[in-house]
Amino acid sequence: MTSKREPSAWPFGCEGGPDDVLAPTGATSQAINKLLERAEVDAGEFCFGGAASMLPALPGLTVDGVGSIPVPLTMERVEKLIARCEKTAPDTEGDVAMQEENADNHWRLQPEHVELKNPAWAAGIEKASAMIADRLGFKRIALQCKLSKLLVYGEGAHFEKHQDLEKKAGEVAKLVIQLPSEHAGGALVIYRGRDMEFRYDFGTSDDTAPYLPYFAVHYVDAQHALEKVTSGFRLVLAYALCLPPEMRHLENAKGEKPLSEELAEVLSQLDDKDDYFTLLFSEKYLEQNITDLGIAALKTVDQVRFQALKEANSLIPSSKELHFYIAKLSHKVQFYDGRIGANKDPNWYEEDAYWQEHDRHDSVTWYSLGGEKYGGAVKTMNRNFIDSDEDIPEPTLKPNFLNPGKETLSQLWRTLHSKPYDGYSGDHMKKKTSSRLAVFAWPAAKGIDYALKFIGKDAAVAVLEAQESVDASMVQVFMEKASVQPSKKQESEPPRHRYSRRETSSMSVSLRFCQTLGGLLTKTGDPKLVHFFFENFFGGLEDKNAFAGGIVQLLQAFEWSAVGEAVLAACDCSPKMSEDFELQSSPRYPDEAGLELTLHVVDGLDRGHVQTILMRSAVGKAIEFPLKELAGSKSLDLLWKWAVRCEDKSILGDMVNYFKPMDPRMLRPVIDTFSKYVEGLDAKDKRLAALASVAQIRIDWLDMQIDELDRPFSWEMPDAQFPDNARVQTFLRGPESTMTTTGLVFFRNVKHARRWTGHKQRNASFTLQAGGTGGDAFVTITKTRDLFERLEKQVTKYKTERKLLIDRFGEALDSSEDPHTTGKKRRREEPEVIVNPDDP
Repeated sequence: MTSKREPSAWPFGCEGGPDDVLAPTGATSQAINKLLERAEVDAGEFCFGGAASMLPALPGLTVDGVGSIPVPLTMERVEKLIARCEKTAPDTEGDVAMQEENADNHWRLQPEHVELKNPAWAAGIEKASAMIADRLGFKRIALQCKLSKLLVYGEGAHFEKHQDLEKKAGEVAKLVIQLPSEHAGGALVIYRGRDMEFRYDFGTSDDTAPYLPYFAVHYVDAQHALEKVTSGFRLVLAYALCLPPEMRHLENAKGEKPLSEELAEVLSQLDDKDDYFTLLFSEKYLEQNITDLGIAALKTVDQVRFQALKEANSLIPSSKELHFYIAKLSHKVQFYDGRIGANKDPNWYEEDAYWQEHDRHDSVTWYSLGGEKYGGAVKTMNRNFIDSDEDIPEPTLKPNFLNPGKETLSQLWRTLHSKPYDGYSGDHMKKKTSSRLAVFAWPAAKGIDYALKFIGKDAAVAVLEAQESVDASMVQVFMEKASVQPSKKQESEPPRHRYSRRETSSMSVSLRFCQTLGGLLTKTGDPKLVHFFFENFFGGLEDKNAFAGGIVQLLQAFEWSAVGEAVLAACDCSPKMSEDFELQSSPRYPDEAGLELTLHVVDGLDRGHVQTILMRSAVGKAIEFPLKELAGSKSLDLLWKWAVRCEDKSILGDMVNYFKPMDPRMLRPVIDTFSKYVEGLDAKDKRLAALASVAQIRIDWLDMQIDELDRPFSWEMPDAQFPDNARVQTFLRGPESTMTTTGLVFFRNVKHARRWTGHKQRNASFTLQAGGTGGDAFVTITKTRDLFERLEKQVTKYKTERKLLIDRFGEALDSSEDPHTTGKKRRREEPEVIVNPDDP
């Protein structure tokens, strides 16, 4: 249902009535819009190609002196054909040596020796000529298609980027037709402007080259290259596309000048007052289309219009170059049922509602041309009609929309979805949404500023990275623009919180941003910028561990004395203290995130003093954990790995002394972890002895458990508990195997007795079976072997673990008595383990 009152504003600052045609502002944008109006029918393409569906696969090729030539070429015919041809090299002004080398695998034959007998071939060429003339921009002009030569490219054939020197009278373009050929490589690359390349592989990518003819067309003066043929042979017919004699005066005009060239002339006129524009797409696209394919997802007129802009952008001077971004423009309006308000009417129907606006907002989701998404939607306008009587706020982004399709405002922003729902307070609400995809363009010279202003830090740092050369001053200027100035409160905090605290959402940064900026920092050689990065950006990174590799790169690029303080502070991720407590008097919390990050950095470094410093820091964090928490921490593996391998052997002693007081029942995961890193240690290595001292504690405990549990079978269950009845508990601990409750427990009936059978079994195993009737009901208690069998399995596991530890640590264990003695008891009050750094 349409709202009974018109919206007070169109999305993104558009102005006018529903039937008004949206028009861009600024003379240059208006000129661009005018040119794009004819894009669909008058693009004037620079080059194109693909499967030649208008031509037969069998051309009926015949060569004088050779006879019929089958396609794909057979080896017998190849030898005869190249014997008939002359060796040649591309018509280029390049290196003579390159030409001579290439002549060994590149042959040609003049057209007078070639005949194509299939009648469908001539008809197909005629159709192709008309299609090509139209796409090149020669409207209503019958280009003449003349065979200029037959070419054979063998393995190794290629030529570098060049312009052809040969040109027939009136020739405006070249048509290359590859007949069905079995080969690999040999793609044709056509160049335009500063950085545009068009690549045609003639069916090798989908393995159709041996079965279909393929073509490529380009203007006669286009620079092009041939990639090396890596196997097989390419059989090619080269045609010249010429103007008829009476129209030779158009030879230098390229038909009705390609649209991209006209656009280039206009784009170069963009100025500060008219420097960016937005082209709305006409077709609908799913977000997955954009993220999967990027700008390649465009179709029909959208593809033609953008291609014209892209080609034009490659033709203008680099100082005038534009940057392009894909954007999803979304508009949402919420309404409430003004007739009913918060008083719900059980007879309410949508068609009876009097909808009034509650709020509206615009948002933009940004993508690169490759489809890379730059974060979530950025809200550019939000107005609440209920809570505020203020004027409609100015949008933070007001696009200058091109409208080559001449759509009205109501057509541009038609509602896509509308559905009622219940609001938080019980009001009846309705939401309308509309969205359009578009491409934004603005000057590359303002690329960083506009990306920061409209998109975010990810897009801005990508612009910086893409520049040909980036020095320290450029990175510094960028970081100052991208950073948010810290508050006075933040400035007063200790360095570790200024480096690692989580900022507000406006300060959040992505891993991509940190990785890109970190890579640039390594090239600057300026450690002050590293400090600036950690202080202003790193705290806003969600997954700091993911950037451990980036920190490693920074440490490899800079001296520790220059950046060490910043790295240590950044690795301190302990929770920020409450505002109600002074930091000095606040309790210290285990810094698990900081420990994990520090260890990941340690793990990425080569051995050396930097790794040692960070490992000491990690152990310092670790010993603040309760033993049980650290034993179950995901950082335990890396902690033991580098405690064992670190050059500072005192670190291992600290770890051993920390874990020795631990309850031996909980030591197994600790020992299992460090046991992975004892392989290769000499039996006399002090490190092995230190680790063995922890293993010995576990072995002593295992000895005690085995001694206590490893007994022959008996019905006695000495630790059994049955709190409800002392005589039943005595029975469970005694040698008898069965008893009844007769005379011990009175039951009203058998149902009452059955309820009694629900008792839990504590350190015992038995069954309870109700029997009897009425007041004679009773329960039979029968012991089972389950407890013995469970203990037997546990003893087996203990023995297996004990043997494994003895085999693993061998002579390093405390072996003053027979290692199989089970009665040995150790005192827990042992001296600290000190590993002498000078010992092996």
